[in-house]
This record gives sequence, structure tokens and C-alpha cells, in this order.
Amino acid sequence: MAPVVKQVTMVRPESPELIERGLRCLLGGPAAANGAAVSPLLLQRLQALRHYGQFHQLDIHRQVLAVFEDEIVAACLWVNTPGRVASLYITDPREHPQVLPALSLCIAGAVQDAQTAGLSLAQAIVEDQDHVSAQAYRDAGCEYLATLLYMERSEPWLSPRAVFPSGVSLETYDAENHAQFCRAIEESYVGALDCPRLTGLRGIEDVVRGHKAVGRFRENLWFLLRHDRKPIGVLLLAEVEARESLEVVYLGLAPEMRGRGLGTALIQLALRQLAANSLRVCTVAVDAKNTPAMALYRKMRFRKKHSRDVYIKALNPISAAVPAGCS
Repeated sequence: MAPVVKQVTMVRPESPELIERGLRCLLGGPAAANGAAVSPLLLQRLQALRHYGQFHQLDIHRQVLAVFEDEIVAACLWVNTPGRVASLYITDPREHPQVLPALSLCIAGAVQDAQTAGLSLAQAIVEDQDHVSAQAYRDAGCEYLATLLYMERSEPWLSPRAVFPSGVSLETYDAENHAQFCRAIEESYVGALDCPRLTGLRGIEDVVRGHKAVGRFRENLWFLLRHDRKPIGVLLLAEVEARESLEVVYLGLAPEMRGRGLGTALIQLALRQLAANSLRVCTVAVDAKNTPAMALYRKMRFRKKHSRDVYIKALNPISAAVPAGCS
């Protein structure tokens, strides 16, 4: 029997047994949560999810389940990630269309729980052309933020030399220059084209925490640019060991320093770090509407691998408007 939305009960599982059933619904659909045999592929996906949570020290037990006649019919998992962001994950409605009547209720419940927990933002990454999931997020009150293009390039045969103009100096991150990094990041948001809708949703310290949580944070891969000692830009890189890649987490310049070739020099620096750390590829996610950034990465021979749409819901915006940047 198909569930009638008004008859669905929303449940936050607490027992290990119900939490496990919720994860099975999330990754394998309602049948897997309600007594059907669990396939080897689903077991592998469950193990990978648990390993991911343990490795990144993330709680993967915060769920909202839709229950109808004692059976789980849909699930939404929300993960409290560094930077006060709730990452949302749902049962795939393309593979399991029967979840649709209740799926947006699960999402709305998860968003409410994240807001109650004091988080600033809920976000979901939706595969390209997955209009069904996108509609479920919209029905739950989320809004479209941006289309991110995921680009990469392999290690060059000869690592390019990064050339910076006279008066521009470079230094790596440490506790003493943390405030200067924050200042440079904030300055880089002025007039920026990278996910401008995020302005005012998170404070700069939360933004930095989110950046540090990408891949493996290493102080010597975070670079601060100064011009006549004033912070004017940053290049934040992270090693992603599972993919043997170096990710450009964030690149930003103050408005007055744009158009001077500094972006090119910073990507050249990133490619030198790629070679120096014996990594396979350099990756970046770019807002598709950020035309200058797209032109820079294409010039540096990055190629598009795939795209994803981002949906968000503002939860507890900060009082002072501080841009957040795509993360």
C-alpha cells in the first residue's frame, strides 16, 4: 500500500536497530529497511558510510524517518560538518520512486533539527539532471544556490614557475597570521562571483573551519598573499589522500588585485605543490556563473569532469553580513 502523507509519522531514531534500518533505507531503499535481503553491494555501501564517518569524526546517526504502518518509507540523514553546516542526504527517489510522497517531509524535519542544533546552513549536493531530488529539496523549502563544475588536471611534465609582481610576498599559515588569513578571505568576497547568495549566512571563523575540514589540512598548503604587507589574497589547498589529489579549496583576491595575473601565478603555485607532494591530479569546484574563474582554470588546462547542483536553506544567519563563499 502506498503511504498517504497525512498518515506518515516522522521518527528520529535512537535505538541501534532503528538507526541501522534508517541507513539501509537511505542507501538501499524502503525494502532494505523492512526485512528484504541485504545485497553485498548495499553492505559495501553501508561499510563505506561508516568508515567515512569514523575517519572524519562525523556523526552519521542523525536521521529523520518517515514511518507508515510500522515500515520505513523514506529517510533523510543530516551530518553536522565543521563550520556549522548540515549536509543533507536522502533516499534516492530515482531508484525508489515510492519514497517521494514523504521525502520532502523527511528533509524538512532534518532542516528543522539542524536549526534547533544551532547550525547556520543546511546544504545538499544534487547530481546533474537529477530533477526528482531537486524537486524534493525545493518542496522542503530549500533553494537552488549554484551549479558547481568539478574540474581537474594532471601533473604537468614541467612544473610551472609561479611569478609574482614586485611588492607581493607569500607566506604559509600559522597561528600568528590566522587573523590576516581571515581578513584576506573577507576582502576577497567583495564583488566576488562565487556563490554570492551565501553572504551573511556564516561568520568568517566558521568559514575557515569549513575550509580546514576539506581533505587533509596542512599549514604549509595554505598561502597568504601580501602587497606592501597588506593581506590581499589567499590560496587554500588540501591533500585528498583517497583520490591522490590536491584540491583547490579556495582561491580569492581583494578587488584591487584582480586582473593582474595573480590568479595565474597562484594556480602555477598549486601545480608546483601537486608535483612536490607526488599527487596525481589537481581538482577544483567552480561556480558555473563565475566566468573569470572558469576562464582562469581553462587557461591552465583544467578539464570539466562533472557538475552538481547545490541547494541550501538558511538556518541561523549571523547578525553581521559576512560572506561565506562556496565550500
